Amino acid sequence: MNAGDMDQKIKIQKKSITRADTGEAIETWSDFASVWARVKDFSGREFFAAQAEQSEITTSFLIYHIDGLTYDMRVSYNGDYYDIEQIIRMTRREGIEIMASRRGAG
Repeated sequence: MNAGDMDQKIKIQKKSITRADTGEAIETWSDFASVWARVKDFSGREFFAAQAEQSEITTSFLIYHIDGLTYDMRVSYNGDYYDIEQIIRMTRREGIEIMASRRGAG
């Protein structure tokens, strides 16, 4: 991993569900970690190859290793939110590649 490539700040957020007085579920997101990442958008052939394995994977986020990352979290980057589709852990706890699909604002 080249630290110089990790030049974008992203936030990893976790979801919480609470209940309103009416019993309705309310979904809220809070920051789990703010980290530096290498961000790579897929295009052309790479996008279609990734899409064959996972639907709508659009972006890869390479970060240093952090504990506690799970699939029910999301990435916030540049005003967009990305659902985590794959978490690829590298050897010796060096780093993690997050494969994600863009969900849009909100």
